[in-house]
Order: sequence, then C-alpha cells, then structure tokens
Amino acid sequence: HDLRLAFRMIGRQPMTSALAVVALGLGIGLTTLMFSILNGAVLRGLPFEASERILHASPFDIADNDDFEATQWEFAEWRARQTSFEFLTAFYMGNANVVGPDGTPERYRGAWITPDTFRMLRTRPALGRDFADADGAPGAEPVVIISDRLWRDRLQSRPDVLGQSLRINGSPMTVVGVMPPGFAYPVTQELWMALTVNPALAGKDTRPTVEIIGRLRDQSTRDQASAELATIAAQVAELDPARRGGITVEVKPYVEEFI
Repeated sequence: HDLRLAFRMIGRQPMTSALAVVALGLGIGLTTLMFSILNGAVLRGLPFEASERILHASPFDIADNDDFEATQWEFAEWRARQTSFEFLTAFYMGNANVVGPDGTPERYRGAWITPDTFRMLRTRPALGRDFADADGAPGAEPVVIISDRLWRDRLQSRPDVLGQSLRINGSPMTVVGVMPPGFAYPVTQELWMALTVNPALAGKDTRPTVEIIGRLRDQSTRDQASAELATIAAQVAELDPARRGGITVEVKPYVEEFI
C-alpha cells in the first residue's frame, strides 16, 4: 500500500521527483568521491614510496601573506644551492592536444616535468624508459611518456608504441615510455614531457612559472629544509629588483597542496 501511494505521488509531481532523485544521486556521488580521495591520499597515503617525505615548496611574499609559483630561474638557483632534498623537481601543467597515428586530434591533461621527477617519486614506466637528464637539455630531441589509459584507449595497446611519433600541441614527439596502470601526477595528468630548465637564464623572468616538489634526504627534516630554502629564496630575490626583499618560502606536504 505504501509503495503504491509513493509511486502515485511521484507520478503526480514528476519534475519535483526527478529533481529529488538527482539531488540524492549527486549527494551520494560527491560523498563517495570525497571519501575515496581522503582514503586514498590521506588515510592510506600517496601511492609513492615514503610519500610523507615528498614536499611542495613555493616562494612566499611576506607583505602580501601569499605564496606564488616560482620562475624557472628561481627554481634553478634553489636546486643548485640546496642540500636538504635528495631531489628537487619542477613542473607546470597544461592541456595537450594529441594527434596520433590515425590523424584524429584529442585533448589530454599534460605536465612538463624535470627529467628526474619519476626518480624523485621512486616510480618507473611499465614499458620503455624513464626520462634521462639529456632529455631536458636545450635542443634535445622532444620525447613523451604516456599513461597506461592513453596507450590502451588512444593507441589500442599497440605493442610497438615505443618509438611511435605523436604530434603534441603541433610538435612531433617520440614515445619513450608508458606509465603503470592508475599512475597520475601531479594530479590527473596522462602524458608527460621533459621540461628544460636552463641555469644560464638565472636572473631572467622565464615562463611559464613552475611548481616545486622535492623529496627530503633521510637525514633532513621539514623544518630544516624550510629554513634552508627561506635563506636561499631571500638571497635569490636580491637578484630580481621586482622581488627584492620580503620573500621567504612556504614548505608543506605535497598531499596538502594537490590532493
């Protein structure tokens, strides 16, 4: 009797009932999504070895009480002077328009990363090779590492994927690796290109700006790294009249910044 009455009321107000069902579905879906993120990134930790030692560092303007992305020359100076991190890496994110062998374009989320990034994360491609330092040298042959999903869905899991050429944002790049299933970095990116950071450009406003991620050395602490980078950032800021004075560094766990 109650079920018949319920269906009768739904039939009398279909729009209201539909909105209620949509609202309920969205509520359940969003709650499930947030728990998945919390459980995956916070409760169980990031899917990287010793992920608690992976930190995000950014310049911080004391006067504005705000952090911001670093220029590439700032990153080059920080990396050259610091001793607290086993690896100090950089990246920027952007859309990548990919044209495969079939000539059909498709847009993906991509990241341009320093060649030592996967070593910092302590992960390797499932197929092919990691980036070599030479891949980030000025004038290097452009190469790309792709996600497992892109390989399977876009390239039909073709076994000869290594060495294939993809046109990415109008430029041909050679596929040298495929990451393991489920891998994503920095957030949900699906292909990775080597970022060229030229130390000779120190003191110049190189674009685009970058996010900085590092893995602490075993003997270093977050406080020690923060103090060291703050000193370095203040020294480097003196090279740039636009930023001279009032610059320090904010260091926090990677998971707090991107997850």
